[in-house]
Amino acid sequence: MRLFAIFVALFCLLYSCSARSKQMEFEFVASAPEFEAATSEYRSIWASQGDRIVEALGRYSGVQIPDRRVRIIVFEGTSNSGRSGGPLRLRASYFEPVKRATLSHELLHRYLDEVPDLGVCYPEIHDIMAVILFELWSELWGA
Repeated sequence: MRLFAIFVALFCLLYSCSARSKQMEFEFVASAPEFEAATSEYRSIWASQGDRIVEALGRYSGVQIPDRRVRIIVFEGTSNSGRSGGPLRLRASYFEPVKRATLSHELLHRYLDEVPDLGVCYPEIHDIMAVILFELWSELWGA
């Protein structure tokens, strides 16, 4: 009986962790035809690593992202998180490791937007993010 209880608890834990990114729906959109390849690369990153990214972001930030549907526009410009529910904008020309880092960085902005009163220190937000992202990136992709 004890072994069965451990199995059920483990199953529930694994299911809840793996279900997080499946509950999130990302719509990747190229802003122009020349960015289709980069858009596909971002899609591939999300398909292969989205579960791990979402689980780690939630664990390290201590909050859960409220957005279940996130639109991501791939373009050539400065990446940004699209605060207040707008679309994320991700730079097309980055190499794959930088695309992974940028995707998790911009998503972390969304997570931290959920922390009450953190907006009052928004100019220092990247100092806070640096600590979280160091741990997250080290865990996911090595230091």
